[in-house]
Amino acid sequence: MKKSTKKKHAPPKRPEHGRGLFYSRDSGGRHETTPGEYVQWATNKSKQLKLKFCGTPEAINRMIKAGEAVSGDLFFDVINGGEMSRTGLNALLETARNDLSVSHIFIPRRDRLARPGNPIEGMTLELEMRKLGLTLVYIEMTLDPILPWQRHDFGESIVSLVDFEQSSKFRIEHGEKMLYSHLQLARYGYWTGGRAPYGFRRHLVRADGSEVRELADGEQVSQAGHHVVLLAGPENELNVLKEILDLLLKLRASQVARRLNERGIPSPNAGRTRKDGGVVHVVSGRWRRTTVTNLARNPLIRAVTAYGRRAVGEFRRFSTEGPRPLTEADFHEDGSRKVVTNDQSQIMTSKAHGPAIIDDEHGDQLIKILDARAGTPAGKPRSQNPNPLGARIFDMNCCWPMYRVPYRDSFCYKCGLYQQSQPRQCHHNWVDGPNATKVGMAVLRQQVMTPDMIAQLERNLLDRANTSQQSGRHEKALATRKRELANVRQQLAIAKQNAAFAKSGELFQDISRIYEDLKAREALLTLEITKFETTSQSPDTMKQAIEAAIESIKQFPRKAEDPDNLEAIGELFRSANLEMFFKFHQVQIKNRLLNKLDMGIVTLGNAPPPIKKYDGPTGRAALKAKLQADNNDTGSDPLSKVKTNSVPGKKAKSLRKDRHAGA
Repeated sequence: MKKSTKKKHAPPKRPEHGRGLFYSRDSGGRHETTPGEYVQWATNKSKQLKLKFCGTPEAINRMIKAGEAVSGDLFFDVINGGEMSRTGLNALLETARNDLSVSHIFIPRRDRLARPGNPIEGMTLELEMRKLGLTLVYIEMTLDPILPWQRHDFGESIVSLVDFEQSSKFRIEHGEKMLYSHLQLARYGYWTGGRAPYGFRRHLVRADGSEVRELADGEQVSQAGHHVVLLAGPENELNVLKEILDLLLKLRASQVARRLNERGIPSPNAGRTRKDGGVVHVVSGRWRRTTVTNLARNPLIRAVTAYGRRAVGEFRRFSTEGPRPLTEADFHEDGSRKVVTNDQSQIMTSKAHGPAIIDDEHGDQLIKILDARAGTPAGKPRSQNPNPLGARIFDMNCCWPMYRVPYRDSFCYKCGLYQQSQPRQCHHNWVDGPNATKVGMAVLRQQVMTPDMIAQLERNLLDRANTSQQSGRHEKALATRKRELANVRQQLAIAKQNAAFAKSGELFQDISRIYEDLKAREALLTLEITKFETTSQSPDTMKQAIEAAIESIKQFPRKAEDPDNLEAIGELFRSANLEMFFKFHQVQIKNRLLNKLDMGIVTLGNAPPPIKKYDGPTGRAALKAKLQADNNDTGSDPLSKVKTNSVPGKKAKSLRKDRHAGA
């Protein structure tokens, strides 16, 4: 037996004392002195190991200020440690692969390399670099290259796993601490961070509320017993802001913006730089419609601070009850995290430390005007997308109907209660639309579309047709009475004419008695004819209806042949009165709490449903009122848990109108 001639591929040959590269990262790039100290450590270490290394603290400081990721032997990323694809790191790996003179990589600590959500990702990155023949030099340890014929040390794997797990855990704990800190600050009306809005400035105050000084733009202060509040800014900005609020009562936001631009008044961010699509540019300084409306909707003009408009975060996100773990609703279809806009009921508001610019009456009037100009959903055409299970699919956990929503390039059915109260009532329960439709079709094929069942349905309908033909005597009786009524009315006309020519009183009385008898007979016949017409159906009409029903049943298999013809499938479901009921349960998968399908029930015809289907209000405002009434006895506050219509005077958004959308 011949031995294999294949040779194991050895890593690239690198010199023992070659070139050294430095890599580190920082989430916010705010630790101005630390990167320089790390580079100084790498410089000293390279001299001990007799390596070529060209890096200085001054060089990396220039990189950070210029926003550069690569400069000579220095590689630095200003990015979250959970992002495994980065400009600086990718450039480092590319350089190490192509330049065989590189023998060592200097990394201060493992958490400067990565803080992955899954520690295996950090271990894999580290092993990839070592298998390239690189020596990884940390401050506390050195890891030699791994050769293909060498067995990886088990102890090193355990230490690496623990280190990257600790770095990942730190991110979760740090996120929770930051959220709790922001909640505490927001509860007392303190500013939680960011640039001050137009017309306001940041001020440093003591715990008793006494002002220390105004903070410069971009200045950061961390001082025990002190906080940052927003107070009224320069008088010229306040005058412009007040003018905008007055003009919006009469003019549209676009017209207000045009007036400000014509007068040459700079917009809030004029002269600043911003990045759009990765390109840094200077803000033009022109007013836009959205800039004007955002200023008018800022609650700070009414001396109210608001925190939590958006929910962001990798592991924990804001809620009024405290940090919450991410759910499936926080992720896009591709697995990336969403920036979720919270409902008005989930925003924490507090009294600001400065005075109001406008009173509540003026503010309410302004909001109503802006909402009216923005338009409402009323009058917009409903979706024309096929909805085969519209109003026929229910969530057994809350008994609510499930509604069609777009999902990737297809659609799904999602719990209606969850959509109306996201995520305070029920859960993110959903089923794939096409798959649920396939299940319904499978049930119809099994229970209805068999040849024996279709033949039985036809026999039943034919029996009804025969019965209707035997009841033809009702039609004959109806025709007889109609002929008699016509004859009576003819005799009435003759009697009336004879009475006019009567020559004696006795003859006139005889004709009058005959006339009265004919009128009584006319009334009786009219009543009988009315009863016949309302209680009987013509054989031809009955026969046509039964023939149409039989033809429709015969078309069932043909309509079911095309699984993409969702409109025809929806007609089948309605004809069979098919309804589907799904039950869900929660499953913890790593750091995500997912809602998985547990079981399902399908009913046909007049079969009773397995649950009492929800038949209450679906509009957000009406739902909020109902929950408040239901919980008055318990003393709980469901209002903070239900999504409400945040637009005063606007029609409540109900999901009922979407039940048959496009069906």
